[in-house]
Amino acid sequence: MKWKWALLVSLILSMVGSGLFITQGRILDKFMLIALITAALVIGYLIGIWRNRYHHAERHSNFEKEWLTSISHQRHDWLNHFQVIYGYLKMGKLDRMEEYIQRVTERAHQDSRISRLGYSPLVVYLLTFNSLVREMELEVEVDEELDLSKIPVNVESLYQIVYKLVETYRANVIVGEGERNNLLLSLQLLNHAVYLSFDFQGHLNEKACRLQLQQLAKQIKNEGGIFVEGLHNREESLMEVKIPLAQAS
Repeated sequence: MKWKWALLVSLILSMVGSGLFITQGRILDKFMLIALITAALVIGYLIGIWRNRYHHAERHSNFEKEWLTSISHQRHDWLNHFQVIYGYLKMGKLDRMEEYIQRVTERAHQDSRISRLGYSPLVVYLLTFNSLVREMELEVEVDEELDLSKIPVNVESLYQIVYKLVETYRANVIVGEGERNNLLLSLQLLNHAVYLSFDFQGHLNEKACRLQLQQLAKQIKNEGGIFVEGLHNREESLMEVKIPLAQAS
């Protein structure tokens, strides 16, 4: 059954990519393109998430509850996407509709890159975070070719570093003071090391957060990593973590 779904998604994406449904810019063709793109993204996105979560069900005692909550939020998000696209279409704002589709498509591409990180606990955590957490939004940027399973790095240790740092920010955000709290996490492979960068914008309990970050910095250094703290105040926090790859013996 899995190969049938994969074939369906591949065929849809191939038709969209080759432009078979774009002729003379007619609204009908644009609508068909929207429907195909959205269908492909929904199917591919959900298949990937379901596969990862079921594979690791035994490792998480509250897996079923988190899974149902996450799927519910994701369904709601996709319904919102449909409504926004349909609204632009009814109003004839095709330029705005195209921009919105591009944003949704880029988000789906990022989720796809996350799903190929090569360590399922990290993949599941990153993909489900925004569905389960309301007080802070997590954005993730991943290098196109980054696959942790193919490089000499302690993936469990890396996962714990990401998890603890993200949760430190989450635990110290202040909710209800205007702008939404946002944390941008970037992962890239560069110069024989995995680089993690964290860029927080919003409202923080500055002192408590700094103290916890300093404690984590000591742990990271003890494990051979490098922790670099940049700007850190009540509304913004920047930091980088460098995790060198293991040297070949």
